[in-house]
Amino acid sequence: MQDFFEKLSTDDKDLIFKSGSYEKCQLTVQEGRSPVVLKIKFIVTGALHDNRIYIIPNEVFELKDKTCAFSFRLGTRIYFFKSKVHMDGKGFFVDSKTDLFELKRRRHVRFEIPDNYSYECTVVTPLNRNVRLKAEIINFSESGIRIRVNSDLAIFQKDSSVILSLKVGKRSVFYVACDIKFVGRKNKSNPELGLEFAGLNPLKQDKILNICEDLSRAYFNSLKNKKLSS
Repeated sequence: MQDFFEKLSTDDKDLIFKSGSYEKCQLTVQEGRSPVVLKIKFIVTGALHDNRIYIIPNEVFELKDKTCAFSFRLGTRIYFFKSKVHMDGKGFFVDSKTDLFELKRRRHVRFEIPDNYSYECTVVTPLNRNVRLKAEIINFSESGIRIRVNSDLAIFQKDSSVILSLKVGKRSVFYVACDIKFVGRKNKSNPELGLEFAGLNPLKQDKILNICEDLSRAYFNSLKNKKLSS
C-alpha cells in the first residue's frame, strides 16, 4: 500500500461504520477497459451484526459480483476500501469486514496519473491569453501539480504565474491560477514545471480534492493482489 494511505484498526473502522447513512460516497468499477465512477449512498444496518453495508447507486448499474473501489468523506477526512459487491432481497451490499484505509492529509502527497486515465491540461500564459499550450500531467496533489509542457519553444520563469485549464477523469473543466516553483528541462526536451495552486476559493479547493479522491480510488481499483472479503 502506498504510504499516503493508512490502514485503520478494527475498533476505529467499527466506529466509522456505525449505524446510519453516508451521502458523499463514490465507487469505481472497471467496465471493459474504462473505469466507471458512480455516486452512491451507504446504509449501515443495525450494529453491523450481519456485516452488511447496503449500497444505493444514483443511477441504474449492474454491480452484482463486481469488485469495486469505494470512497466516502466524513468532514474533511476521506476513507477508501475495496470489496466485492453482493446482492440479497434488500439490494446491493458489501461486507464491512473489509480493510478500511484513510487518506493521510499531508500537504505534499503526490498522485501519479494511471495509464489510460483521461485528462486534458492546457497552460494559458498571462502574457498572451490567446496562446494555449497542451501539457502532460506528471503528478497531482492538493497543493499543486507537476506538468510537462508540449512545446520546446515556450519560456517559463520561476516565481512567475500561469493559468491552467484542467479536466481530469470525469470531472468538469475548470481554471486555476498557479505560481511556478520549479522549471526543468532535460536534454533540450519540453520543459517541466512544478506549480503551486494559488488563490483557491472553497469551490476550487473542493474540485481539487475531488480529483485527488478519484485518483486514490483509481489506485485502489488497480490493486490485483489485495485479499478481499468474500
